[in-house]
Amino acid sequence: MKDLLFVKKMHIPIFVAHKPETVTDENWDFKHQQLETLYASKTGNNKLFLLKKLMTFKYKEDSLILDHINDFQGVLDQLSGMGVNFDDEMQGLWLLNTLPDSWKTLRVSLTNSAPGGKVTM
Repeated sequence: MKDLLFVKKMHIPIFVAHKPETVTDENWDFKHQQLETLYASKTGNNKLFLLKKLMTFKYKEDSLILDHINDFQGVLDQLSGMGVNFDDEMQGLWLLNTLPDSWKTLRVSLTNSAPGGKVTM
């Protein structure tokens, strides 16, 4: 398992959000750049992975809708950071599409009451 993690360059530890006092700013920035290169690179494969995740994203019954929206927005934010953007209307429609059939009344109400027929986030 260690070999596999090393080959995939996943052996580097994840750093805390705040820089420890013993680490220089230059070293801290370098480590963050390394992490971004490994885990948030703008390769086609990473974009495809996130797009597939977004396309298969579905609300899980009995979970909090706020968590669902946050997770959905998180994937959109990652894609945006890679240069893949969707306009506000597309995001709103896509989010509504992630809801199950039991939410049909809400979906219809929101789409019918949208100003100018344009659903937004």
